[in-house]
Amino acid sequence: ESKDAIFNFNGGKFKITEDETGQEVDTNKLGKLIEDNIDRLNDIEIPVEIIEPKYTKEYYGRINGIIGQASTGYASSIPGRKHNIRLSASKLNGKLLHPGDTLSYNKTLGAITRAAGYQEASVIEDGEFVTGVGGGICQTSTTLYNAVLQADLKVVQRSPHSIPISYVSKGMDAAVSSWKDLVFRNDFDFPVYLTSRTAGDKVYFYFYGDTNVKNYQIKIE
Repeated sequence: ESKDAIFNFNGGKFKITEDETGQEVDTNKLGKLIEDNIDRLNDIEIPVEIIEPKYTKEYYGRINGIIGQASTGYASSIPGRKHNIRLSASKLNGKLLHPGDTLSYNKTLGAITRAAGYQEASVIEDGEFVTGVGGGICQTSTTLYNAVLQADLKVVQRSPHSIPISYVSKGMDAAVSSWKDLVFRNDFDFPVYLTSRTAGDKVYFYFYGDTNVKNYQIKIE
């Protein structure tokens, strides 16, 4: 069987395993050769089809640097909100998007419940701040949205909050809820790798890809 290369990211370094070409017997051709050879009993060279791996080392090698990044701070947040930001950000770390792949924020995080580890904090409902489970995950989605824009990925779905928020400029937010999602797609011809981290009361997102193709900066107005 063929063997795909495997992409790994550890400590800021890329590691890619070797791919292997496979071989498969063409049973239809072999059957015909046997039928034609029944009376002659000559040696038969078994017909073999070469199977190329789907993901090669060369393919993953196109991930060579950062193509977009963003960060926001949450130092003034209550402990529950800080916890929710850290937890939600961790769910997005290590996501790989092949060309044409789409990522949904809500589907990636799953249920926002106490059972899933989320705590109570302020959330926005109908233009007002109220207490609810998962407060803070919109800062995670907003930070991710800004990284998506910088990476020039295709935004499929995005919604604003019902009131302005403090951690990004107006128009730069991405609200999420049971009926609002952040969805984006990789329209490049190379794979894109997403990492996240939280440190010093800040949340960071980085998109890695082919810096030879995405070799320009995005300016938001």
